Amino acid sequence: MSQAREIESGTTKRLSVFRRLVEQSATRWIPLASFAVAFSLYAWQLSQPSMPAFYDSGVYVASAIDFVSGVMPYIRFTFVNPPGIVLLLAPVGVIGKLLGSHAALVAARWMGVVVAAGVAAAVPWLLRRQGLLAMGVAGILMATIPVADTVSSAIKLDTYCVLLSLIGAGIVLPLFKESLRSERVASWRWWAGGVVFGFAGCVKLWAVFPFTAVVLCLLVWRVHQLSRVITGAALGLLVPSLPFILRSPSRVIHQVLIDQLMQPGLAQHSQGVLDRLMDLTGFDYTLLQLSNSSLMVFVVIFLGAVSLALLIGPRLEPEEAFFIFSAVLVTGGLLAAPVWDLYYAYFDAPFLIGVLAFTFARLARALTFVIRRVSLSTATRRFSASALSLSAIVLGGTLAMVNVQFYQGFASTGLNPSELRAISTTIPPSSCVVYAYEYEGVYTNRLSPPGSSCPQAIDSYGMFQSVGMNVSHPPPAFVAEWKSYLARAKYVVLNIPGTPYLPWTTSLTSWFDAHFRLISPGPGVWVYRHRGM
Repeated sequence: MSQAREIESGTTKRLSVFRRLVEQSATRWIPLASFAVAFSLYAWQLSQPSMPAFYDSGVYVASAIDFVSGVMPYIRFTFVNPPGIVLLLAPVGVIGKLLGSHAALVAARWMGVVVAAGVAAAVPWLLRRQGLLAMGVAGILMATIPVADTVSSAIKLDTYCVLLSLIGAGIVLPLFKESLRSERVASWRWWAGGVVFGFAGCVKLWAVFPFTAVVLCLLVWRVHQLSRVITGAALGLLVPSLPFILRSPSRVIHQVLIDQLMQPGLAQHSQGVLDRLMDLTGFDYTLLQLSNSSLMVFVVIFLGAVSLALLIGPRLEPEEAFFIFSAVLVTGGLLAAPVWDLYYAYFDAPFLIGVLAFTFARLARALTFVIRRVSLSTATRRFSASALSLSAIVLGGTLAMVNVQFYQGFASTGLNPSELRAISTTIPPSSCVVYAYEYEGVYTNRLSPPGSSCPQAIDSYGMFQSVGMNVSHPPPAFVAEWKSYLARAKYVVLNIPGTPYLPWTTSLTSWFDAHFRLISPGPGVWVYRHRGM
C-alpha cells in the first residue's frame, strides 16, 4: 500500500510540475498569439485601397516632416495636441525628407499596425496573475474587437497613448507584490513607470484617466511610493514638451489645453449617451450590433456579472483594481465629454475588456469549485473541457470575421486613392499648395516644401477649432489669415467646393473666385490654380 501511495504521490507531483510548465509557457504564448492575430488583421487592412480615418494621419505625418525640417508646431502652424506624437514620428519625418511623404505615410501606418497589435498583447500580459482564462478572453477580444479598426492601420494618438499607459501600468503594478526590501532595490521602476505614463500624456491628455487609476491603486497599496510615480509622470510629460513651451508658452497652452477642452461649436451635434454606449460595445455597424433595448440588457448583465464576481471574491488584486478604476474613469469621461467620435470608443476598449476578462475568470473559478463538489465522471469533465475549447475557437473565428466585415464597411468612408490622381497629374512637385485635407498632399507627394514661404496650413480643422468652430460667422482675423494663405498659394485643393474646413464668407468667396480657376473638378478632390501665378 505504501509503495502504491508513493507511486501515486510521485505521479501527482510530476503532473503538477508539468501543469506549471504548461501554464508558464501559455503565459508567454497567449500575448504573442494575441499580437499575431491582431497584427494579421491590421496588416491586411493596409492592402485595402480605401483608408478610413485619413485626416489625422495626414496631419501627423506632415507635422513630423515639418518638424525634422526645423518647422516648429504651435509656432509655424496650429497643432492642437501635445508634441509627443511628433517626437514619436520623427523617424518617419526623416523618411519623408529622404524618400517622399508617401513613403513616410506607409512607414507610419506600419508603425500604427505594430502599436495597435502591441495593445492587443499588453492587455492579456497585464492579466497574467489572474490566470490563463482571463488572459485568453482578453487576448481574443482585444485582438478582434471591431472598434479597434477605427485606429489600427491609421495614425492615431489613441493607440500610442493606450500602449504607453499599459506599459506604465505593467512596470508599476507588479511591484505591489514585492517585499519592502525588493521595492527599495527596484525603486527606479517606480520612477520609470511614472515617466512612461507622463509621456503617454505627452501624446494624448486622456492618459490622465489610466494614470489616475494607478494613483488610486497606490493610495490603497503603496502610498509611500506615490511621490516617485507622480514625479516621474511630471518629468515624462514636461521634459519632452519643454522645448516647445519655451518657444511659445501661450500658443502651446492655448492650442493644447484650451482648444481641446472647449469645443462648443461641435457639442450641439454630438451623440447622446445611448449612442455612445452603443459604440462602446465595439460591435456597432456589424452583424452583432445591439438594439437599444438589448443594449440596456447587455449593460445590466455586464454590471451584474462584475458585481457578482466581486462579491464572490471581494479581495481585489492591483491589476484588477487598475482595470476597474480605468474603465470607470474613461467611460465616465467619454460619456460626459462635449464631443464624440466613433474611434473614441477604442480608448475604453482595453479597460472594459480587462474588467470583462477577469470577471469571467473569477466566475469560472467559482463554478469550477462548485463542480468539484459534485461527483462527475471523467468523460463528462473531458466533454465539458472540449466544449469550452471549441466555443473559444468559434468565438475567435466569429469575431475575426466580424472584424473584417466592420473594416470593409468602415473603409468605404475613407478616401479612395483613385480620386487623388488629379493632384499628381495637375500639380508639379515642390509647388506651393494649400489643402483642406493635408492627407491628400502627403499621399501624392505634393506637400509644400517645409520651411519655404508657402503657408503651413497642416490642420485646417484644428485651426477652426482654435478660433471657436464658428463656421457661420468666423472671426475676421481668421478670415484674413486664410486669405493671406490663399494669396501665397499657387494651387488650392479642396475636398468639395466651399468646404467647411475654410472660413468662407461672401467677400472671401468672391475674392477666391476672382483669383483662382478650377482646373480639375472632382470627384473627391477639386484642384484650383491661382490665375496670377
